[in-house]
Amino acid sequence: MSARAFLTTITIIVSVMAVAALLETAVPFFAAKTRSPGRRAANLGLTAIVFVLNWLLASLAAIAALGLSIRSAPGLLSMPFFRAKSATAEKRSTSSIPPAGVASQR
Repeated sequence: MSARAFLTTITIIVSVMAVAALLETAVPFFAAKTRSPGRRAANLGLTAIVFVLNWLLASLAAIAALGLSIRSAPGLLSMPFFRAKSATAEKRSTSSIPPAGVASQR
């Protein structure tokens, strides 16, 4: 997928979400019920917990990725199952087509 196609897709998705949000704001899909006293505080507390947990997990993933990239310079490509796939793909791509500028040996 090219960068232009990716950005076009993201633009379409965000636009549809914005239209749905505006529609929900203008015409609610259901009538609001009377609120219980502690509901707002509970919702805000749960939202804060989700944001902190998301930040924590993203940070741990970034630190783990950085640690793996520093410890093994080639990264995951040094593992045998990745190396085998890339070697066969390289053989397939270069077996029938000679490099540009090289005369064939027939």
